[in-house]
Amino acid sequence: MPKFRGKHYYLGAWNYVLLDILYMIPGVGLIFLLVHSFSEKNENRRHYARSYFVRLLMAIVILGVAAGLYYLIAGSDAFSDLLKKITDQYKNLFDAGKTIDNSML
Repeated sequence: MPKFRGKHYYLGAWNYVLLDILYMIPGVGLIFLLVHSFSEKNENRRHYARSYFVRLLMAIVILGVAAGLYYLIAGSDAFSDLLKKITDQYKNLFDAGKTIDNSML
């Protein structure tokens, strides 16, 4: 199968894997995702970046709905306790000499 140059250049399997890894990097991945989504250089990469962006937005919406349902079902006290535990875990990650408490797992 010929690989056309220019706008319709085919992406191989490793290109998709490397793009996935690139898009997973916090901050930098989002910038590359937006740049590739609006780039006119390669149509296949542009379509893949847009589909990745849609999947990311769908995951955020689903997690938001799940958090909202948890808040409605469990009540505000349980939800605030869970958020406090999560934020405390992330604070502990950045403190020197502390480890993650596995009691939540």
